[in-house]
Amino acid sequence: MDGSGLSERERRALAEIEDVLRCDGALDRQLRTMRLEPRPDPGPGELLRRPRTLLLALLAIVCLGLLIAATVTTLLAVVCAFVVTWLVTLLVAVRLPGVVRRTGARRRRRRR
Repeated sequence: MDGSGLSERERRALAEIEDVLRCDGALDRQLRTMRLEPRPDPGPGELLRRPRTLLLALLAIVCLGLLIAATVTTLLAVVCAFVVTWLVTLLVAVRLPGVVRRTGARRRRRRR
């Protein structure tokens, strides 16, 4: 693109919008005091306090135990138990990031 890329009409409209926003005291105060702090990564202790994360860890341990038992015994019941446990573990693992994101958003809204 050569030049500014905005037509004269668009520049006037943008200037009007900026003027209206400058007159909004509450917005101005929020923008001046806004801090962009990086979210700290949760440590292992904090992750294990969350019920779904703890459930996922327990399911993974049970799944590993059943995998070892299924390879040693080759019983159909143990193999089926491993498959079911693995599928449940996979389902919990796929849903976990969305749940964590939603609960974090709820906490941020409560702080306001």
